Amino acid sequence: MKTLLYAGLAASLFVSVASSQELLVSGFLEFETYGLQDVDADSAIPEVDAALDGRLNLDYGNGTKAGLSYGMHMELDFFQSDDDVDGENVLDNADLVAGDSVEFNDGYVYINSSLGDVSLGDTGTAGRAANQLRVPMLPLGALEVDDYSDLELEQAFYANSYSGLALEASVDDDANWSAGAEYSAPMGPWDVRVGGSINEDGGAGSVSLGLGDLTAGVHMAGTSANVAAAGVINTATTYVSMGVDYDLGVLKLGVGGESQVSYLYTLATATKSKDTINNFFAGAVYEMVDGLELGMGVGVLDADSAFATGGADTVSGKASVTVHF
Repeated sequence: MKTLLYAGLAASLFVSVASSQELLVSGFLEFETYGLQDVDADSAIPEVDAALDGRLNLDYGNGTKAGLSYGMHMELDFFQSDDDVDGENVLDNADLVAGDSVEFNDGYVYINSSLGDVSLGDTGTAGRAANQLRVPMLPLGALEVDDYSDLELEQAFYANSYSGLALEASVDDDANWSAGAEYSAPMGPWDVRVGGSINEDGGAGSVSLGLGDLTAGVHMAGTSANVAAAGVINTATTYVSMGVDYDLGVLKLGVGGESQVSYLYTLATATKSKDTINNFFAGAVYEMVDGLELGMGVGVLDADSAFATGGADTVSGKASVTVHF
């Protein structure tokens, strides 16, 4: 029997069903509640909202006696939140998060061998420095920036590893490229990871140190790409995040902060300026039983951050119940 597998727009593989084949279905569904208030306001929470977030993963794999493995990966994202329902929020009935969506996320076919791993399709960008912000559950408003490469969905991705050194590279059909490496090794009692990436627009790097259940990480990224909008050119952007998390098994705790600086040039006045966003976070995730988690987080957001409602800094909170399958 033949099975036809699709990934992206142009890549497909015919595979024979064999005893070693494997089809896995996994994902999660999370009920989220949000709150947002101004630091200088009274104790009432000005805005509250709720949403449902989820993902469905499909993974198919097969292998040969010679050691060649191949298969596919697909992700489908779900999001649901009411939109401007009367009485939903205390102040202006405007939801923090709104709208319904079902979106195809990553999807690719892959062939893995002793020469490396090759993926074709919507694979994600190569060179992601992994240790961006080590808070186990990011509250509302986190930038979640880990690289600045704008690769298209249809691309080729290659990865390989040698003695603790992981290498990867990707290119899309418009010749946008990205490459990265990460090295991990124990150094005495420390678990050390160093990662870096480069692409046509900029680069990123990260360092993390682990000591038992405690891990600290720093992530840095930057771009010099010129992006013009409404008479203002964004000439460069730098990003730094750092955090610490503590893994107690069923309980994970984390704190962290992030700073993004954008350098701007206004055409009408021929003046240069910069815009800075600073956010700080703390979060906790408790695993009640295998597959069922309770989460809680809080963040102090800069006035320029997403979801900030006024000119003052704001405080956001998030609570969630997540089922993994």
